[in-house]
Amino acid sequence: MGGPHGDVGVRSASLHLAVLPAGSREAPGDADYVYAPAALEQAVDADAIANARLGLAHRAHDFLLFSRSLAELPRITAPGETRQSVVFARDAADAFLLGAPPGRRLRGRLVRTPGLRDGSPETELDRLLPGAQRGSGWGEIEWGPGRASPLRVFDCSQIAFAEVPPPTKPRVFVWPALWAVGGVERNTIEIMRQLRDRYEFVIVTTERLNEQLGSLHHQLKGLAAATYDLAELGRQSDYLSMLASLKRAWSPDLVWICNGSPWQCDHAAELRRLYADTPIVDQEVYDTRAGWIKRYHEPGIQSFDRFIAINRRIRQAFVEGLGMDPERIDLIYPAFDSSRFRLASSSPEVLADRRQSFGLPRDRPVFLFLGRMSPQKRPLDFVHLAGRLDAGGLQASFLMLGDGELAPEVDAAIARGPVHALRRLPFTDRVPEVLAMAEGLVITSEYEGVPIAMLEALATGVPVLSTDVGDVRLLLEEYRAGAIVEPIGDPGSLLEAFRAWCDDLPGYRRAAEAAAPDVARRFSAATLAAEYEESWRKAHRVRRGGDLFHPPLQDAAGRAVGPESRE
Repeated sequence: MGGPHGDVGVRSASLHLAVLPAGSREAPGDADYVYAPAALEQAVDADAIANARLGLAHRAHDFLLFSRSLAELPRITAPGETRQSVVFARDAADAFLLGAPPGRRLRGRLVRTPGLRDGSPETELDRLLPGAQRGSGWGEIEWGPGRASPLRVFDCSQIAFAEVPPPTKPRVFVWPALWAVGGVERNTIEIMRQLRDRYEFVIVTTERLNEQLGSLHHQLKGLAAATYDLAELGRQSDYLSMLASLKRAWSPDLVWICNGSPWQCDHAAELRRLYADTPIVDQEVYDTRAGWIKRYHEPGIQSFDRFIAINRRIRQAFVEGLGMDPERIDLIYPAFDSSRFRLASSSPEVLADRRQSFGLPRDRPVFLFLGRMSPQKRPLDFVHLAGRLDAGGLQASFLMLGDGELAPEVDAAIARGPVHALRRLPFTDRVPEVLAMAEGLVITSEYEGVPIAMLEALATGVPVLSTDVGDVRLLLEEYRAGAIVEPIGDPGSLLEAFRAWCDDLPGYRRAAEAAAPDVARRFSAATLAAEYEESWRKAHRVRRGGDLFHPPLQDAAGRAVGPESRE
């Protein structure tokens, strides 16, 4: 059958992708595709090969070229030897194994694998494959003489594309939109860390990876049995067939949608039919006014088994605004790694050295913005606040930590300032050190659920000034550890609120320090992982009957822990 992207058919047998010993120079005759690295030290990993098998089973590219970063074509991050980074069709072996010019027009695709951090340099497509050009679609490559033949597309939903080991524990498919540097991903990682001895996780993303948003793929090593990035492998028209292949190969016991995407919402009804025998727990909503909540009235999303509300406002919107059954909703706050964020005292000299290590004056208090440089977080509001405070003579430093699509605009605004002590630094794993030296955390967001950065600050004894988003007001008033600014986006109100907050900062600091142990316990990944597991168990009982896993998690006193046991 013909189609817009070439012939559409069904493979009659499983794809055979042969992985050859390092240095091999001959492709086996029974292989459809080959990976033959020159040396093992910089070979791609098992996740890359698993993605290659899935992608090539559905789209018959002549080769896949792996890049170790999120750079876009023609930029590629790869070792100098091309064969280290290429899976190729057997009939194209001479071009990749022997270095011979290709005898026909080859069609390939760039597959970015940001979890491979091996120090490979960035280069250009033409240097790896002389004469290669970008194709018509995103990530597509054409190389060699003549015209490219139509790319065959296969529906492989009824065959296994790869051998998967038998399960030793329940399998959970985790569906984020994409695996960026953000609170959703950090929360998901912490829950997976707590439950990895009880469950096997498979990550499946559906949105294109984004260089400006970054990636936490490297943190999935040892946590996920496999990670599949569908947008790196094909087009959206391939996704349902790919998800059918993944379901057939892995036989998941549960699907956890931890963040939404337009494609997921558009195809929710089809996903429900495709995974009709699999419980689906949905956690897409992070605001009561904007985003995915606008899609929650749709039958496809409502057909999922359970829903997680990450704050009380969202739960209320589900029940009162959408008429959802409260028995299908679990209120579970975001989690953080409380073992890394603890109340600690440091000498003035240690704090001065720490400020200096971040390029800040040794003798000034530090006010912190911690988060992605995105419209949601409104980072320019913080830049303007710092400028007005600096012009007003406040002897303080201002540090912004994070990356994102607004980073160039933020940097330009800082340069235009200039504010004498305002810096933006990329995201770093040294967040506990940064918080330990901070006088206070400022949150200027347009919307939030419960900011993980706020929980980390409170667990470190750092007071907070925030816009009135999510359950922030509720928690700050409960702990008396900070203040609220409203309305959002008004420079005068933010400046006035900051000055009032600073006047009361010693009291807020004492309250935050007193609250730190309870915050660390209440929002720890260990506590909240048990609540996630109980939500999954409930969904499994409804969809399949019986428990997903035995026995339930228990606290130190031997009592079952879950949403029903929370205060």
